[in-house]
Amino acid sequence: MSRKYLYFFIFFGLYTLVYGQFEVEYSKIEGSLNAKDNYRQNFGRYDGYELELYQGEAINVIVYSDVFSPKIFFVNPKGSVFKEGFSGKTNVATITTSIPESGEWILYVVGDSAATGKYSLQLSIASANSVSLPPDADFCTKLKFILAHANAYFFLLEAPVNSKSEFIKLDGSSDTFIDENDGSYVSKFYEGNSIKDAEKIFKDIIAKVRNCLDGNWKLQSKDWQSVDDYKIKGIMLSESENNIERYIQISLIDLKKSKQKFMGDYIVQMEINRKPD
Repeated sequence: MSRKYLYFFIFFGLYTLVYGQFEVEYSKIEGSLNAKDNYRQNFGRYDGYELELYQGEAINVIVYSDVFSPKIFFVNPKGSVFKEGFSGKTNVATITTSIPESGEWILYVVGDSAATGKYSLQLSIASANSVSLPPDADFCTKLKFILAHANAYFFLLEAPVNSKSEFIKLDGSSDTFIDENDGSYVSKFYEGNSIKDAEKIFKDIIAKVRNCLDGNWKLQSKDWQSVDDYKIKGIMLSESENNIERYIQISLIDLKKSKQKFMGDYIVQMEINRKPD
């Protein structure tokens, strides 16, 4: 039985155990099923991926294909199927789960006997200390937690292991969500009619965020600019490491003369994301 080995995860659990920082990893694999791949009756044609995982970690798996309906079988170190994911009409299969025991796990991407063609496999893995936050976490701890999950495009925040867990909100934010257009984590800190209040909150948020970050983050600022029928100014903080570029954008938006105004004339918001590969 052939398997593909994902070595980039092997030291993940040990690293976070020793250093204690938030760690969330993401990998995208473009695979394919063809007539030379393994086939088992009553199971299907499949690729197998071996993952070294550690107790307490969380994993999100997404498999998509344009040409066949994939299934996912997640097998524990004892050889038993632990979780299954089926795609149905969407051709997207997904699994989100915590890891109950350390060891070599196997992830099977499966099609039926006639399935051939390309598929996309996305894996997001969070270390045990990056699955949830302690209730007494302060602003900086929450920000670093969110930034860690930006590494994996927030898949484990959108689809948490515990479906009843509350969505992570930064202290002082009035509204928080994942933007459906670009996948950014967005926090609103002000929406009202006072430019004085908006300016103060804008400056305060910038100061708080910069206080949380180390010297690896570069800052760019832009003064008022016109976009469509509104104005915007803000700063961009960005960090590049291990071919991953994350950014934080803090904006003050003037909607006073805009047709896009929903409630207040001014909005202060923060966007966090990872630039696509």
